[in-house]
Parts: sequence; structure tokens; C-alpha cells
Amino acid sequence: MDVGLEKEMVDHLKPLLRDKTLIVITHRFAALDLVDRVMVVNNGRIVADGPKEEILKQLQGKPVC
Repeated sequence: MDVGLEKEMVDHLKPLLRDKTLIVITHRFAALDLVDRVMVVNNGRIVADGPKEEILKQLQGKPVC
């Protein structure tokens, strides 16, 4: 999926997913617009878990995998 189509899909899904539980497995940051909480898994272990803004701040500039 190209970046434009991905953004269009995320924008379309946002209102539909309000107050719903959604599990997203992704390597692309655009999909994170759909979530409030992030869990980072590396080698099968959870290495970060919490509110999206907090986790993204912790990971800023660090390799995730």
C-alpha cells in the first residue's frame, strides 16, 4: 500500500473505530494515528508499553528493532 492510500484508509477508519478496541501490527507510523496506546515488541518481548505520546517520546531517535 502506498503512503497516499494508507493515509486515506487511516482517515476513513478513524471515525469508525472511535470507542472500539483495535489491535494494529505495523512497522509504519501512519497506522499509529488510529491508536491511543502502543506496545513495542522486540524479539518476542514487550520492550515498551503505554500511551502513544509517551512511548513515541521514549523511542525518539532510537532503533525499535
